[in-house]
Formats: sequence, structure tokens, C-alpha cells
Amino acid sequence: MNFAIIGLGFISGRHIQAMEDVGGKLLIACDIDENKKHKAKGAAFYTNWLDIFNDKKFPEVEYVAICTPNNFHYSMTKAFCKANKKVICEKPIVIDIHDLLDLKRYEKQISCVLQLRYNEELIEYKKNLKGNHVADFAVCVHRDDWYFQSWKNKKEQSGGLAFNIGAHYFDLLCWFFGRSTNGKKVFDGQKVTKGHVTFPEAKANFHISINQPIDNQYRYLRVDNDELDLTKHFEGLHTKVYQNIINGKSIRLSDIQDSIELISNL
Repeated sequence: MNFAIIGLGFISGRHIQAMEDVGGKLLIACDIDENKKHKAKGAAFYTNWLDIFNDKKFPEVEYVAICTPNNFHYSMTKAFCKANKKVICEKPIVIDIHDLLDLKRYEKQISCVLQLRYNEELIEYKKNLKGNHVADFAVCVHRDDWYFQSWKNKKEQSGGLAFNIGAHYFDLLCWFFGRSTNGKKVFDGQKVTKGHVTFPEAKANFHISINQPIDNQYRYLRVDNDELDLTKHFEGLHTKVYQNIINGKSIRLSDIQDSIELISNL
């Protein structure tokens, strides 16, 4: 299996490791910062992603991993699908539900990276969910100045806190409880967003903050009286993502449509 990767920021390391773990080879890499070239040793390197299409090894590439700022996911995914490549896209796949609907024509080519769905504890917990529930999640973390100076702090690029920080957790709610019937933010600021979501058999609250003291950060998902710690047992999940993709069991657009629609409508 031959891979290309677009974007060599923090998360790219997990993708490159996963490629190696499944026996793949990284042929081509791209990032606007040439100083990140060292992260993709042995691969052809470009600073303009469009140049990849002209690389002599591009026809050998089967999978393209997209790890760029969120607002580029849609256009890049579509371009590589048109080039008959399979795309592995980091969360969130898009920051507008209309873009997801447009991409569905390429559904068989697109795999979404939502690695929390491969956590064994969460898988077992989901199996035992029955009846009505009350749930909430809190992701209260510290972010330094770099965050506020980067694309992550620009809503037009990241989609805002609900998409950039909350995508995994809204996806878990929809994975557990199905399609939401209503969702609303009761507070939405640059550093904090709060609200509630209603499902046919569950009611949930959410609290996302990047304003938390560095020595008091926490993430949890609580369902009724059960609190699921979202900081443990998540090592190596990108490798599980890649293993499932090459085995034809990836997370598809249809699987995540409910959560993208939910966040888009908040």
C-alpha cells in the first residue's frame, strides 16, 4: 500500500506511524512549511498540494491522508476522489453539512478518522445502552498562545470550538443515541461554548472550553451515573483506524452525517 499525506502538523505523526504499522509506504508528503520535511523521510516533498498530481509516483499512490486545517478538507478530499484515490481524512471531514452531502457521491472512496469509535471500553459500553438516558460531556483543556495565533482560532478555518474541539464527542453522542432532534448553544464565545442536545431516547449537555488552567484539565463523557474517562486507553487508535480501512471496514460519510449535521445546526 502506497500513501501520500497532506499536512505535517502534530497529528501527522500518528498517521505516518499507522502507515508503517500496517505495512504501508509513504511516497509523497506536502506541507506549506518546508521545515517540516524531515517528518516524512524518504518521501517526495511539496509545499503546494496541487503539485502532487504531477509527481511521477502519484499514479502509484492508493491512499491520501489529509491532515490540513479543517476548511481545506472538503476541497482536497473532492480533488483526490476525482483523481480516483482513496482518501483518509482527519476530523472533522467538513465544517458544513452541505459539503458532506456533496461528497457522498464519492462515499466508497472516503474514510473518516474518528478513532474514539475503536476504543474497546466505549464499544462495550455502547452495546449495553438501552432505554432513555441523560448524558453530558465536558472537554475543558488549556491552550497556549500558539493556539490563538493559529488557524485553529479562526472560525472560518476551524469551524469553531464545536467542530475543532468537539467533533469527536458529538460523534460519540450520535453513535450512542442516533440522530438528534434538536440542539442549541446557550453560550458561544471564542474560548467557551455550552449547550444541550436532544435525541429520541436521550438528553445531553455539552461544555467545551480552551480556557482551563493547565493543571486542571479534564475530558469526560457521562451517561446517567456512569462517567467514561476520555483520557485513557486511546493509544494506538490511529493504527486501528488504518487497519479497518485496509480491511474495508472504515467509518463512512453516512456513519457521521448525523454528527456533522448536528454541529452545523447548533
